[in-house]
Amino acid sequence: MTTRTFGNAASRPAPTRRRLAGALALLPLAALGGCQALGRQPFAVLQPRPVLPAISGAPVRWQLMVDTPSASDLLDSTHIAVMPVAGVVKVYPDARWPEPVPLLLRSLVVRGFENSGRIIGVGTPASGLSPDVALAMDLHDFQIENAGGAARAAVRLHARLLDPRSGRVLDAQPFVVEVPALGETAQAALPAFEHALSVLIPQLVVWTLREGRELPQKKG
Repeated sequence: MTTRTFGNAASRPAPTRRRLAGALALLPLAALGGCQALGRQPFAVLQPRPVLPAISGAPVRWQLMVDTPSASDLLDSTHIAVMPVAGVVKVYPDARWPEPVPLLLRSLVVRGFENSGRIIGVGTPASGLSPDVALAMDLHDFQIENAGGAARAAVRLHARLLDPRSGRVLDAQPFVVEVPALGETAQAALPAFEHALSVLIPQLVVWTLREGRELPQKKG
């Protein structure tokens, strides 16, 4: 299984919140019917379990708040999105995430920092931390796509490190990971999402911890 990762804005694909919002207008009736049928038919709850390893390096002394990622209405739900052709977004009628995607991603990112062994003070806005740095994320894509006749899981987001007192952006970086899936069913897609998150979250953690070494100078 191969992973394609992009580390700068020039190589980042075009899909944005506006594109997804436009795609909603093109949803076929069958897709909408599938959404409505979720309340009347059994469905599986799929819990991704990515590998979130320890990361070598000295512990940091500052505290980090991980904010809830912003996302389009389509992604801000428990539905698992699939794009069989460009511009058409459907959802799986027989499967859901355990919580809305932004909350799911936030929980996994917090766990990634905890598992890193590099930072003790990390949590969400409800954790009661007094953070030195805030991590904000704009989630652009979290879906299965058809790429040249092959299914893939795509996770694309833009991360920003903020001064929580002033709201000033201290640093920013796009993260894009695309992983081939064994098929377009929800069950076949789950391992691809797990693989994608196993790549993206450690990258996000490493970037945050690395840039954090320069944050006192950037804040000043």
